[in-house]
This record gives sequence, C-alpha cells and structure tokens, in this order.
Amino acid sequence: MLAGFSSGSGTAMTADSRLRSLQALLFLVLLAPPATCFSYRNCIQNPLDATSFNCIQRFQHSLENLVADLPRGTVSLNVSHNQISALSLGAFSHLPRLASLRLDCNELDVILDGVFEGLGLLRSLNLSFNAIRHLSNGTFDGLHNLTELWLRNNRLATIPPRAFSSLAGLERLYLDSNQLGGFSEIAKEIAGLGRLRVLDLCNNLLKSVSYSSPLPLSLADLRLCNNSIVTLDRKAELFGLIQELDLSSNSNLDENSFQYIDMRNITYFRMGFTKISVLRFLNLSNINRGSVDYSGINFSRPGKLSDLCRNLRYCPIRKLTLQRNKITRFLHNEFAECPQFKTLDLSYNSLKKIGCLKFLENKTSLEAIKIEHNLLNILISCSEEPAFPNLVNLTYRYNRILKVGDHAFSYAPGLRWLQLNINNIAYLSKHALTNLTQLLELRLDNNLITDLFESSFKDLKSLQTLNLRNNRISVIFSWTFHNLAELRILDLGGNKITHFDPMAFAGLRNLANLYLDRNNIKSVSGEMFCLVSQTLKTLDLQGNMIRFITNSTRVSPFANLTILKDLKLQDQRPYGITIVPHNYFRGLGSLRSLYLSGNWITVLPEDTFDDLVNLEILSLDNSGMGINNLHPGIFKSLGKLQNLNLENMGVQSLSWEVFRNLTGLQTLLLNRNALTSLDKEVILSLPSLRYLDLRSCPLTCTCDNTWLQKWSGTNQKVQVVYFQNLSCPDRPGYLYNFDTKVCYLDFGMYLFASSCPAVILLMILPVLYVKLYWRFRYSFANRTG
Repeated sequence: MLAGFSSGSGTAMTADSRLRSLQALLFLVLLAPPATCFSYRNCIQNPLDATSFNCIQRFQHSLENLVADLPRGTVSLNVSHNQISALSLGAFSHLPRLASLRLDCNELDVILDGVFEGLGLLRSLNLSFNAIRHLSNGTFDGLHNLTELWLRNNRLATIPPRAFSSLAGLERLYLDSNQLGGFSEIAKEIAGLGRLRVLDLCNNLLKSVSYSSPLPLSLADLRLCNNSIVTLDRKAELFGLIQELDLSSNSNLDENSFQYIDMRNITYFRMGFTKISVLRFLNLSNINRGSVDYSGINFSRPGKLSDLCRNLRYCPIRKLTLQRNKITRFLHNEFAECPQFKTLDLSYNSLKKIGCLKFLENKTSLEAIKIEHNLLNILISCSEEPAFPNLVNLTYRYNRILKVGDHAFSYAPGLRWLQLNINNIAYLSKHALTNLTQLLELRLDNNLITDLFESSFKDLKSLQTLNLRNNRISVIFSWTFHNLAELRILDLGGNKITHFDPMAFAGLRNLANLYLDRNNIKSVSGEMFCLVSQTLKTLDLQGNMIRFITNSTRVSPFANLTILKDLKLQDQRPYGITIVPHNYFRGLGSLRSLYLSGNWITVLPEDTFDDLVNLEILSLDNSGMGINNLHPGIFKSLGKLQNLNLENMGVQSLSWEVFRNLTGLQTLLLNRNALTSLDKEVILSLPSLRYLDLRSCPLTCTCDNTWLQKWSGTNQKVQVVYFQNLSCPDRPGYLYNFDTKVCYLDFGMYLFASSCPAVILLMILPVLYVKLYWRFRYSFANRTG
C-alpha cells in the first residue's frame, strides 16, 4: 500500500515539474528579446545583390526607422523619396561598408557635422532635391574616398570655408539649381580638390566669373549655363586646363569678355542664347573653332550661315552643331565655304524642306546627319548620283513627314542606320529604300503606315533590325520580308494586325526576336511560325485578343519552336486567356521565361507546364479571377524555375504537393492573395528560396501562423519582404509579434494532472476499505456501547 501510494505521488510530482518547466519556457519566450529576422521593416534587399537595399517611398521622417535593422555588409543604399528632415549623429555607424548612398528627394534642411563619420568607403553620395540651406566645414568629414557628390536642387546660397576640405578624392561635384552667387568663394573651396574633373554650377545666381584661387588643374568639365553671368575675369588662365565649358543661357554675356582669356585647351564650348556675336567671338578668342557648339546663335538671317562658314573654312571640324537656330531654309551653296566635317546636327530648327540635301553639296566626308524636331513634311524622290558616299547615319525623327518618295535616299547608298520614326508617314513608296544594300537598322515606328509591299524592303539584304511598331498595319502579306535574310529583330507591335498570309515570314532565315504585341490577333497556329521556328528565340504576343472556349487543343501552336527562350502572352483583350488548353505549351523545351500576367485565368490544367523543363521565370500575376487553389503537381516539371510571380491570383491556400518540385526557386511573389495562413511544408520544400513577398495577404494572427512568426525571426536565408509591417487582419497588432502564449498550452498535461489524483484516489479507496473497514466499525461500536 505504501509502495503504491509512493508511486502515485511520484507521478504527480513529475506532472508538476513538467508544468513548472513549461511556465519557465513561456517566461523566457515572452521576455527574451526577439531574434533578428531576415526581413527588414522598411527596406527590401535586392534579390540579385545581397549588399544592395532600397528603402524608397516609405513615408518615413526618421532615417533611423529606415536603416536601423540593415546588416553591416550593406554596400548600396537608396532611401530617396521619403520625408526625412534631419540626419542624426551615428545613423550610419553600423553601415561602415557603404559605397553608394542616395538621400535625394527628401526634406533635409541642415546636415549636422560628423553625420557621415565612419563611411570611409563611400564613393557616391546623392543629396539632390532636398531643402539644404547650409553646409559647414564638418559636414562631409570622414568621406575621404568620396568621388561623386550630388547637391542639385537645394537652397544653398553660399559655400562655407573648408566645406569640401575632407573630400580629397572627389571627382564630380554637382551644385546646379541652387542659389549660389559667388563664383570666387566656390573656386576657393574647390581649389584643394586635386582630382576634381566635373563641376556643375548651372541654374544658379552667378553674375561674374572671377577668382583669387586657381581652379584645380584636374578640372576638365565646367558647367555655368543658365546663370546671370555678365563678366569674366580677364585673366589668361581663367579656365585653366578645362576641356569642356558651358556658358549657354547667360543672356547678358557678350563676346568682349573673352578677349584676354586663353581657351586653347577647350575641346567643347557652348555659348548659345547669349549676346555673344559668334563672328566677333571667333576673331577675339584663340579657341579652336572646331570645338564650338554653334547652337542657339540664331542663323535665321539669310547669309549669316555663309559668313560662319567663311570664318571656319581653314579649320578642321569633326562635328558642326546648329541646333535651335531658327533656321527655316538654306540658300544654294550656303555650306560651300565650310570645311569638310563628318557630323551635322540641325535639330530643333524650323526646316520645312531639305530637298535631296543639295545645300550640302561637295561635303563628301559627311558620315552622320541629324535633322530631328523640325517641320519636314515630305522626303522627295532623289534620282541623282550619290553625293555622300560616306554617309552611314541619317536621322529624321520628330518631324511631320507624310510621304517618302521613290529613291528618297539615293544620295547615300552606304547608309547603315536610318531613323524615320515619330513622324506622320502614311505613304512609303515601294521604291523609297531602293539600293540601301548596306542598311543595318531601319526605324519606321510611330507613323501612320497601313500597307507593306513585297518590294518595300527588297534591297535591304544586310538589314538586321526593322522597327514598324505603332503604325496602322492590319495584314502581313506573303513575301513581304523575303529578301531580309539577315534580319534578327522584327518589331510589329502596336499595329492592327489580324491576319498573316501563309508565307508572311518567308525568307527570314535568321530572325531571333519577333514582337507582335498589342495587335488584334485572335489565334495563333503552328503554321504561322513554321518558317522561323528554327531561329526564333523571343516571341511577344501580349495585349492581343487570344482566347479559348475549351481546354482542349488539337496541336500546340508552339510545338515547332524548339529553341524559343522568351514567350509573352500577358494581358489578352478583352477578357484574357480565361482557359489555357491542355498541352498548350508543348514543344517549348528550351523556354526560359513565360509571362501570362493579367489574363483572369479560370482553367489551368495540371499538365500546362509539363514540357517547360528549362523554365526559369514564370509570371502568373493578376490572373486569378477564378483560380483559388493551384492543382497539385502543376509545377512538377519546373525544377529549374527561379522566379515565380503569383501576385493577385485569388489563391486561398498553398499545398506542399504544388511546390514540392521547385527545388531551384529563389523568388516567390504571393502578395495580394487571399492567404490566411501559410503551410510550413510549402516553405520547407523550397531549398533555394531567397525572397518571399507576402504583402497585402490577410495572414491571421492565430496559432496556424505561429511557425511563420518563429521561422521569420530565426531564418537567415529567406528575405520575407516587410514582414514586420504585416498587420493582423482580425485584431490590433502585427504578425511578427502577436501573443502566442495560448498556442503553447499543453492541454493534455493539464488533463493528466487533474485526472491522475482521481485515479489514485480510486485505487486507494478499496485498499482502505479492506484494511480499515472492520477497525472503524469495531471502534464505532465500542464507543456507542
């Protein structure tokens, strides 16, 4: 009996000790500091670069809130587009390896001394688009390796002494769009920057350029445009060894200021939109006349351009730039006295006609002509002998060209790049491109072309890129491209194509990229691509009208595209590819990326991706009108998949059977789905996972997600994007720290603890009855007797 009682007491003590141990464990769990989780409260780690972080548009006022949890190894940090008004001392003390820091587009006003101490490896610092009014001599202390400093669009009025004294390695300094008014003070402060190459002071309040300290000998590019400069210090050494000088848009600056200045080292000089008389300037200064940009001078007066050429006739010139000069036409032989030059830029003028470029007669050395942003309305027929045998690049973008006549480019049979895009071309003559046998790239995009003919491109035997995007083409006839054997890129996107003739792509023996997006294509077939099946690597069909009413298809339209790498089918109009037929992607064994976004898919068969054994990127986002749960095994063949986008698909649950074969998956986007919990087995079945996005999912703060809370706080491999900002949909608080005490209670133990005494009592009572019954009875009888 005593032995039995002792045994029962021992059992009770064991249960009691378990209870005390559990209480202690709960105490430690609740009071211990949370583990550092591989999730950042306000930043996203670049999945492709573990040292790079973006913390943009987080509406934060405090820098500490943004970067406090970033790892010590951070190299690149972008905290732009927030509301940071001040930087606290020590804010970057835990980020000693920073090499690039962006703080632009915030509300910074004053920067305290020593804020950047400890950032000795920083090379690029962007503080543009803030409200910084003052710098001090200790603002940039510690940044001895900084090479690039951006202070654009602030409110700086002065540069205090020694502000840049610690920046011995600075190479580029951008101070444009401030309120600086004293060039001499600035020159004094940069005098010690022995490696400075670029100084930008455009859009300030400078009225003169004078100094008492010489500019750094390393300074090669000085930008002083759009100030109020009237005078220049008449010292020969004013611009030192500067090679590029911009003084444009200083409206009161005249040529007399340059009379005594040595400008022989300058290789590029802008002086447009000033009072400078170009001819007098050329006579007063010793600048190399071929180094001057003659834009913004106003050559609208007849004969003025001839005068310029007369002054340039003995100077070697490589490029003649005449932008924004109000030129409306050219007189005969207006360039006759100009020296030979290789490049001519006439953009941003008011030219309406250029004929066959006869105004450039005898300029046989021309290699490139640029006539963009003018008023040209026609390119006439030109049947003359070739006048420009060396011309290889011709650009007529941003004009109003309606028609291109026969032999329009006969003056330049050696053209390699021809740009006619962004015009109003409605009629392209059948023989407009005749004899351009060396042309490599032709751009006709953003015009009004409706028809393509067999003879349109017949001479373009060397063409590699043909861009016809955003026209009004509705049919591609047979043999249209049959002479383009070298073509690699054909862009027909943004047209109205509904039909392809059987031999539409005949002759395209090297076509690799075919863009048919945003047309009116309703169906695709294997016959459509059979002629390019052995070369095609990229096929873009997004934004068409492809749709199926049944989930069965006789033959996959892609069955013969055995080397296709990239297929885009997203955003089909008007309802999307609501049903994906069985075996629709059969034959695409080489495919690397597949985009099905925005298609409101309701039927996605289990065998959909069976043939895509080399797929690395799969995008199904915004395709979830009816997909609540993905079929088990749907990704069974995608062992090489690295990036899976399931955003906004209406997914309510995920199972291990769906993801079990995705052993190579690195990035999983599940944001904006209807997930209330996440199966632990799903995540554990993805050994290569590095990036998980669960934002805007209604994950509940219940025991089902206890494992997720713990895992997110301890794993050091998978970044759970903004996990600490995921709020509880059913109660106040956040998923990462909701109270999990109730989830750890062992109800079985309490049941054991409460039932064990009752069982012991029931065991003892019979023994007590047998052993003590008659003793109690005799004792009771004796007392009553």
